[in-house]
This record gives sequence, C-alpha cells and structure tokens, in this order.
Amino acid sequence: MRTFLKEKANIFNEFREEVFSHYSQAVIEDAVARLLVEIKGIKKIPYETITTTLLGVLSNNRNL
Repeated sequence: MRTFLKEKANIFNEFREEVFSHYSQAVIEDAVARLLVEIKGIKKIPYETITTTLLGVLSNNRNL
C-alpha cells in the first residue's frame, strides 16, 4: 500500500511540474481569478483559496 501511495505521489508531482512548465502558477491563479470575476461576479478575490485549491488539486491533496 505504501508503494502505491508513493507512486501516486510521484505521478502527481510529475504532473504538477509538467503543468507549471507550460504555465506558471501565477498565470493559472490569475486566470482563475479572472474567471471568478467575469463569470461569477465575485468582487473580493480569494487568492489564498485559489492557491490552496490549485496546489491541492495538483498534488491530489483531498484536505482542501
């Protein structure tokens, strides 16, 4: 089981590196913030939540 979890973590680390090699974390976060403003009409942008959620998704962290 530990081997499986370690392999899974390695896969998500590689995935995160691949994503950030094409688009920086800041660019992705800015795009999400723009979507929240333009689509949802949210005026106060939760940048900390965006960062936490992005990193959580890209590391398969289910404790969001």
